[in-house]
Amino acid sequence: MAVSRYHWVEVWETAGWQRIAEAHCDSHHGIPYEVSIGPGPTAAVATSSMSFVSVWRLSGSPVDDALKPVTPAWPIENTSQVSFTADGRWLATHTVSRVEVRDPATGAEVQVYEHPRGNYVGPVRFSPDSSRLAFCYTKTIESHPADLDDPDDVIRYAGHTNKVWTLRYTPDGNSLISASSDGTVRVWEAATGLQKQCFEMNVGKLLCADVSPDGTMAAVGGATGEIVVWDLE
Repeated sequence: MAVSRYHWVEVWETAGWQRIAEAHCDSHHGIPYEVSIGPGPTAAVATSSMSFVSVWRLSGSPVDDALKPVTPAWPIENTSQVSFTADGRWLATHTVSRVEVRDPATGAEVQVYEHPRGNYVGPVRFSPDSSRLAFCYTKTIESHPADLDDPDDVIRYAGHTNKVWTLRYTPDGNSLISASSDGTVRVWEAATGLQKQCFEMNVGKLLCADVSPDGTMAAVGGATGEIVVWDLE
């Protein structure tokens, strides 16, 4: 598990909850905003701040020397959301006006998705099979083919009335879950954009959500400090 805190990034081994890696983000790059960890024993760890995206690699060394920068941090337009593909090959970053897909080993830009500039940075998420990329700006959720072979193959998920803060695919890729400041969590048919379920959770603005690895349960956290867990099946 990777976490970010004030000028630091930490990686924890969850079986015994031992800290296995940490890195200091210098003040020039800013305070880490989001962190994402890729797959594998020497996984890449990506962090974002107001001005930069940084990528680190787990080295297997002791804690003090376990995270190594992969490539110089690259500048971004504003605080970014980040998401790896399931195989760790690509990293998506989302700023206020565009989504960029990059090679995390080099920082080279692979694809760009432009969209109308929003007033906040919405979530970005690859599907489990890495074939599609979902992201949100203002109240609009869209899913695009990750390779841009068919730029017109856009799926839209309409219904939220306020900002969407979290997107999560179910492990089978069949459903997309969104949580919003409008207080609702919605479950969508990923392939069509059809809304399957909508729940008013009554815990204030919904700021985060996740799905269990087996796809049977989901959880959301609200501005009241409460967490709601429910059965997806």
